[in-house]
Order: sequence, then C-alpha cells, then structure tokens
Amino acid sequence: MVADSVLPMDVTTGAPPTHPTLGLMGAVDSMLDDILEFSTWSCTDAERAEAVELAHKLAGKFDAVRLRTIHDVDTH
Repeated sequence: MVADSVLPMDVTTGAPPTHPTLGLMGAVDSMLDDILEFSTWSCTDAERAEAVELAHKLAGKFDAVRLRTIHDVDTH
C-alpha cells in the first residue's frame, strides 16, 4: 500500500515530496478519525472482542513506529 502523498511532486502545486513515512502516518491518522466516529454498541460480543484484540495489536505497532523514530532521531 502506498499513499498518494508519496508521489515525487504534486504536479498541480509544485509542492515538495512528502516522506513515505509521513504520508502513510497521515493516512492512518485520518482512518483512525473515521473509526472514532463509530460506536461499538451495535457489534456482537465476538466482534467487540476481536476489535479489542486488533486495537491492542495496532497499539503495539504504533509503539514500534514511535520507538524506531525516536531511535533514529537519537542516532542521526
């Protein structure tokens, strides 16, 4: 998956390119905003349990990205 924002240059504005990491993080941020608009009250118990597991998995991945970025800031 590649976000639209990772194109070499916006040909309509001439804007500089966005680093793929930032483009994808922006897309994820937008998707999370969309998810937060939904309530889980209409989910079944099994769906809610699956959502909790997936949220936990995503939180771990977010922590990994954050820690890797902090490491890169410290070492470069």
